[in-house]
Amino acid sequence: MSHGFGPWSSSLSEGAPGLSTFWKRRMTRLPETLAARPDVSRREWLQLAALGTAACAVPTLRRASAQASPRPAGLGTIYLDANFSTGSRYDADLDGLWAVDPATGDRKRVPGAVPGANARASRDGKSLALIRAGRTGPGVDIENVGVWTLDLQAGGPPIRVSDFGGVTSWSPDGRQLIVVKWFNPPDPEPAHHETWRFDLDGSKPVRLPIPETDEVDDWSPNGRWLVTVSDRHEPRGSGYQLYLMRPDGSEQRRLTEGRGLNVYPRFSPDGRWIAYLRQERGKNDIRVIGLEGGGPRILVEETKEGPDVLLSPDKVAWSPDGKTLACALRAMDVHPDGPPSRKIPGENTLNRVVLVDVETKEARPLKLPGMSWINGLDWQ
Repeated sequence: MSHGFGPWSSSLSEGAPGLSTFWKRRMTRLPETLAARPDVSRREWLQLAALGTAACAVPTLRRASAQASPRPAGLGTIYLDANFSTGSRYDADLDGLWAVDPATGDRKRVPGAVPGANARASRDGKSLALIRAGRTGPGVDIENVGVWTLDLQAGGPPIRVSDFGGVTSWSPDGRQLIVVKWFNPPDPEPAHHETWRFDLDGSKPVRLPIPETDEVDDWSPNGRWLVTVSDRHEPRGSGYQLYLMRPDGSEQRRLTEGRGLNVYPRFSPDGRWIAYLRQERGKNDIRVIGLEGGGPRILVEETKEGPDVLLSPDKVAWSPDGKTLACALRAMDVHPDGPPSRKIPGENTLNRVVLVDVETKEARPLKLPGMSWINGLDWQ
């Protein structure tokens, strides 16, 4: 989806795994062996029963382990696509994708990152999806759009997953990606989307039956739900709303109401809440809403930074333990005769990231130098 605000930025498995060849052979040979003996003891039959129970549990254990990868220990890592240049001077060495320690603010450039790409981290923190977003259709002026995966442990060059770039979400087990393809047809046809699922090497592409009016923004930790952003409701043009649905497009449910924009939704690590940005009449705030009721509750609002600058909430990400939100604040010029406008990138370093306690709403700045702009934000 596009707007002056910018592009809004259960696994469908083939079936449960069966018993391995080893266990099949063990299960077929053991009864034969025992039956050939005239003196099968009660103890031996109990051992056989226990073995059968353990063997039958193998698929269950595999299935459970595929639901979600273990979350990283500690505070995790914040990923920022940002520029730390000062004044009007652009410094390429201060521009790019950064890995930031949430406790100290220490930052390191992510090696091997695709230039100009945002990052979404897998839930185990071991890999990044690198996204250069762009539309398909007339007027496209972004080069080298696409999605790549980067293994943070093994290293090596990024692996290209798709030749189109849009909002990208990880499966719970870190083995698949959902990538949204944006189309920009000539007027008066409306813009629309396609939703694709890939394996990490770009193989097995599958188009999911998600409405073309909807942009998938996140995949729930248990794999059962997708959250989308859409303006498909009546009256058209009344604002973007959040919808919940299964990966097969079923059980669709609208989460938000009212006019305005509800965008950038992200599931909490326990899958019970969604944090998102709401904009109405030019005013932004960060809210959380419960999947089963509760909320919306406002956690971050716009704040003044002196008489002429407004700090406005933008993208948001959950901490790995679900207790904190990282929120990007973008600097806006305050105009007495009109709405605030974004300060020109490169001419200010007032943009920042704050860490907000979900329960108390207490906020503290991430210990970083000022940034002339912030594009992508994630935390795993």
